[in-house]
Amino acid sequence: GELELMYSQPRQATVRALSDVVSCWVLDRETYRMVMQGISMRKRRMYLDFLKNVGFLQSLTSAERIQLADALQPSVFQSGDYLIQYGEEGQWFHILVEGVVEVIG
Repeated sequence: GELELMYSQPRQATVRALSDVVSCWVLDRETYRMVMQGISMRKRRMYLDFLKNVGFLQSLTSAERIQLADALQPSVFQSGDYLIQYGEEGQWFHILVEGVVEVIG
């Protein structure tokens, strides 16, 4: 239902209680929007602070860094997972934020 709240769209589903009691937390549309905008701005600031210290991205303009920060999606890998595999077509650009990786071959 978050998309309907953000974009004032009709609900795409009906939800009905099945148990004797259902407890929920609720937020009105405006509060939800304000909270989400605040989260988005904090995320943007955090990403921009990190990106300005990435050497090869320092030549980007401020507007370009903002555009990049807004497009970034966090991704988490576990020990032993492959971020990239030799020979595969490049689909993703990774910027290592935390942890240690090994480059093989």
